[in-house]
Amino acid sequence: MIARVGPLKQYEIVDRTNDWEDRSQLSDPLNSDMPEGITLHRAGLTIPDDLKQEVWEKIGSSLAAMTGALQWAIGDWWAYGYHQYGQRKSAAAAKSLPYEFGTLMNLGTVARRVSPSRRNEVLSWSHHAAVASLEPAEQTKWLSKAARGKWSVKKLREMMHQRRERDFDDDEGLRARRWAEGILETARRSLPLSEHIGLLDDGYLRLLDDKLIGDLLESSRKVVNAWTTAIDQLEDRREKRTPNPSSRRHRLPPNFKKAAPSPTMTGLLDRH
Repeated sequence: MIARVGPLKQYEIVDRTNDWEDRSQLSDPLNSDMPEGITLHRAGLTIPDDLKQEVWEKIGSSLAAMTGALQWAIGDWWAYGYHQYGQRKSAAAAKSLPYEFGTLMNLGTVARRVSPSRRNEVLSWSHHAAVASLEPAEQTKWLSKAARGKWSVKKLREMMHQRRERDFDDDEGLRARRWAEGILETARRSLPLSEHIGLLDDGYLRLLDDKLIGDLLESSRKVVNAWTTAIDQLEDRREKRTPNPSSRRHRLPPNFKKAAPSPTMTGLLDRH
């Protein structure tokens, strides 16, 4: 079965593939002072009964800014600790925080991919998360567009998607690559099945009726035939691109059988 890549491993890949850039903050320090009579607690906010509306509105803006700053701050905190102290110590320290590990890794990944020099103060952390997988120049371009147009995160994602679709329509090579990646994903999803085939020798078949066994047999044959055709076409294409005949791989005929089937499978074939 294909091993699932955990959050920490995903971050390790991001850290390894991104240079450690200058992490100096370019934005102004955040003023978190609350107006007189307003107290910020770990579990809430104390607000006096006679608070004026304009002060109340400013408090909301300040809290929203603090929320976004906190996401960046935790992400930068994690990135620094991982870089400075290593995976084991940073992971141990992360356990003391009231965050799911996947959430913490997500914050760290965005902070690692979008350096402080490319962050736009007028946009939310989620805007930056939407462009985090892009190259640095593309990040800057889309963040600038979002800021000028006052786009929501949804609008930003829609515009990026539309641009990708236009590029896809205009680039035949890109269309071919996406087509191939789709086939690869299908192949990867089917790989775990190879491990479950071992169940045939574990006595499960005796618990199934003839119809279900027949359906499994038919489906398995269809899968084998489909991938055999794909192998033939791929080998043909590679042979046409390979000038040296000695380097070509020999294709097996469609009906080639290297090993005899297991006794259980033989019984299945005899019955159908």
